Amino acid sequence: MRVFETGTLSIDKLGAPGGDAYMVMTPERSLLYDSGFAYWAPSLVTQLEKVLAGRALDYLFLSHSHYDHASGSVWIQERWPEALVVASAHAARVFERPGARATMQTLSRAAASEAVRSGLLSVEAAEAVDYALLDRLAVDEIVADGSVIDLGSAHLEVVESPGHTRCSLMLWCPEEKLLFGSESLGVMMSETMVQPVCLTGYHDSLASLARAQALEPEHILVSHQQVLSGEDAARYLSNARHWTEKTAHLVWECDAVGMSKASIAALLKEIFYSEALRGFQPEAAFDLNTGYLIDQLLASKE
Repeated sequence: MRVFETGTLSIDKLGAPGGDAYMVMTPERSLLYDSGFAYWAPSLVTQLEKVLAGRALDYLFLSHSHYDHASGSVWIQERWPEALVVASAHAARVFERPGARATMQTLSRAAASEAVRSGLLSVEAAEAVDYALLDRLAVDEIVADGSVIDLGSAHLEVVESPGHTRCSLMLWCPEEKLLFGSESLGVMMSETMVQPVCLTGYHDSLASLARAQALEPEHILVSHQQVLSGEDAARYLSNARHWTEKTAHLVWECDAVGMSKASIAALLKEIFYSEALRGFQPEAAFDLNTGYLIDQLLASKE
């Protein structure tokens, strides 16, 4: 589905719900932004073949190392071995850790089970995926803040955005004033609600939000969503800051009156774990993330 297009750059949203991948194309080059779930990888390859229509895939850019953004990479690399897998140095180290790869396999299987439950995936298709292939995850080219990816008539500047993970990256296209937002900014749940997912740093997430706002983007590709433009883009960033700060103060207030971590987690689940989110994020993944979120917020208590 085409979600953004100008005279020089287009973006197509591909992948499965919650494991989105975005095909970015200029007349000269192409870049896949994230690769989604492992269970959807064979279908993503088919989608990409149609969109590319015989063109080469030049880059596979990973916004961070989580399973719902990076797990399809192995299948993409097998189909387009010439494509450079681009990510941060920290993401490259994560992929080298056996424990991290084991977690990605576990969460990938849980995501496939949820897709079967929802009717998105057949049992046969889920069982046909070889999750052991995730052990092959690797990065070809390491980028950092200020690195530039040349797409010919457009350039993508790397903006480090820690908070969700230590390896979270954004991309900024100055020609189009287009920001590829990272999950450190928060996940948009509705026009007014943004779920904070600052799993490695509350203040880091606020700093990443400040960097995004300072760029004054006219367009934002919101993680797991589409492209917001104009006032909608500015409103998303404002809402993201509001909900990040509001959630932090809620956790601090609950802790101050002696609520247990489990009780705080249950409260946050009631607020954020909607039926729509359940459709693509396994409960185990939400619970894991919420535990990290609470720990970070409590460590940053003001």
